[in-house]
Amino acid sequence: MLLVAAGIFGFVKSRPIDVTNDIDVTFSGYDGYGTATYNSEKLHHVITEKLAAKAGFTKAESHKMLSLDSLSNYLTNSNYRAKASKLIKWISDLEITFDAESNLKNGDKVRFKIKSEKGTPLKAVDETYRVKGLKKTKKVSADALSKGEITFSGYKGNGFVYYDDSKFELISSDASGALSNGDRLEFEFTPDYLDALLAEGKAVKDRTFKVTVTDLKDMNKISKIDTLYNKIPDLVKEAYPDQPAGESGTYDLTYQIDPEKSFIKVFEDDYSEETFLSLVTTYKITRTQTWVKDDIVANKKQGDVVTKEANTYIGYQNVEVYQDAVVLSDLSETSGSSWSNYLDSDAVYTDLEKSGYREYQPKN
Repeated sequence: MLLVAAGIFGFVKSRPIDVTNDIDVTFSGYDGYGTATYNSEKLHHVITEKLAAKAGFTKAESHKMLSLDSLSNYLTNSNYRAKASKLIKWISDLEITFDAESNLKNGDKVRFKIKSEKGTPLKAVDETYRVKGLKKTKKVSADALSKGEITFSGYKGNGFVYYDDSKFELISSDASGALSNGDRLEFEFTPDYLDALLAEGKAVKDRTFKVTVTDLKDMNKISKIDTLYNKIPDLVKEAYPDQPAGESGTYDLTYQIDPEKSFIKVFEDDYSEETFLSLVTTYKITRTQTWVKDDIVANKKQGDVVTKEANTYIGYQNVEVYQDAVVLSDLSETSGSSWSNYLDSDAVYTDLEKSGYREYQPKN
């Protein structure tokens, strides 16, 4: 009887640990986007305690084996070092995996495995679980999700669009800064936002959608623009004054100044949320040099005339707009290069339009 009892005890002691009944696999989320989890903390504790006993620790000592950090303290004690080293190796070599743990739907099957290295007294686990209990997703429209999330501000022709780029991406041409009421912008949802919605059980009907630009104010509502506009001719006269030859000079300089079109740009500062505008007028400048004396250096005689034309613009930039009125203080001037590479008036217009300007018609 003693021999039989000893044999049974030896068999039980050498039999590998089976933790199948300690595994608790659960499913959560929404059908098609569910996740699989297991009771990792509790299972780790169970495996640690049972392997500790196999390594030679007492039951009381095994209960203290809740983490590798506490176990490492035994390595400094010569009475426990061999057992602790063995236990650390067993636990470190464990692999606990799901073959699929996300984007699950009801009825799917997932495999849960526990694999250990050869010599570890732990029975391998390979269990299959059927996914169940996931909630149904709810279809939501792009209109509902984008309402109040995509907004517009500014003035007609210079409107801006604002949206959370972690949720939406503008896929039509980015005309922010030049929008008008009635323009149509096309957006799509970002992948991260779609994932976040699915985690809430919301499935988007259409991934792309269009929004109509609204709520932009009439630029004519901005007061004192014409006051600013009427100051520009004085800037031009100051920039191109006629210059008589005087006593020491050899030629007169005169300028013919022909105004053409005016352009305006209204914009908002992303940081200060203040509104600014720039207003310019384009000009054709004709410069005439008339020699009043012979000029050996220039190889000119009295009465010779040289005419040169240039196209440019001049006006004011970054003027603050406060409560729909231009702030007429601390004005900053701007201009194109007087004798630049603008070949004609169209080149000036194109340059301004590329910079966000649009044509401006004064009220008077």
